[in-house]
Amino acid sequence: MWVPRSRVIGCDGVVRTTRKRNEEPMSPPKNSDYYRLFSAFTKMRSDGAFARWNIKGNGYVDYWCNLPTLEQPMITHYEGDMDYWDHLNTGMSWAINWDCVQDNVLLDIQNDGLDIATSRLTEAGFKFKVIEEMNNLEDNTQMINLIFRGNGCTDVINESGFVVWTWINNAFDGGPSEPPAIDL
Repeated sequence: MWVPRSRVIGCDGVVRTTRKRNEEPMSPPKNSDYYRLFSAFTKMRSDGAFARWNIKGNGYVDYWCNLPTLEQPMITHYEGDMDYWDHLNTGMSWAINWDCVQDNVLLDIQNDGLDIATSRLTEAGFKFKVIEEMNNLEDNTQMINLIFRGNGCTDVINESGFVVWTWINNAFDGGPSEPPAIDL
């Protein structure tokens, strides 16, 4: 049975989906989100930080419990592994042109890694916001909203227009039989 791929309708109205295996271009261009973020995370690791993205967890608590206990600065990112659509809300997926499918994602910072993260993300040309209400200085944790496009609103469906379309959502809801056409 053919099942259409899940799609994200971004704040700019463009419909994006995760790239297929072995889809051209095979290597990311130097100006793509993927290349710039990969370079920034590599430099964070060379600065002594534990820096990884798309760490899977069966819920946010599972992700936190499975992070290593390290004294070094940590910059990590959670990808939900629980629901059919959760990875499109939380993870970083890459479109055909190697730009991020999601409009924005959240990065968790621990052990004084904020300076490393902000300097390397700024150097790579990313927009981001430190989420002040999520800072917990007692636990030494902070959160950054990494913004690929739009204003960085973190709701799944919000005023900026971010919407996730999955075949299972539409099957449950009796929604449209045809998915929205993929732009990127």
